[in-house]
Amino acid sequence: MFTYMRWLTLVAACLLCPTFLANAQTVVPFELSGDLIILKVRVNRSRPLKFIFDTGASISVIDPQSAREALAVRPLL
Repeated sequence: MFTYMRWLTLVAACLLCPTFLANAQTVVPFELSGDLIILKVRVNRSRPLKFIFDTGASISVIDPQSAREALAVRPLL
């Protein structure tokens, strides 16, 4: 029963949300570099990192240097 109520609440929120947000806008700054869309993002309060926005990608990748410097992540050996 609890799962059903949560599901019903989620469906109701999805159906009602566009009504309340009809005039809302979100602006996402980006750079174009050739055919690439470049976004400046932060990961876990890191310094701003440049990510390529790829709608066809099935995974996300970060280079080892940025992982070490900005995120304090060590590569697996």
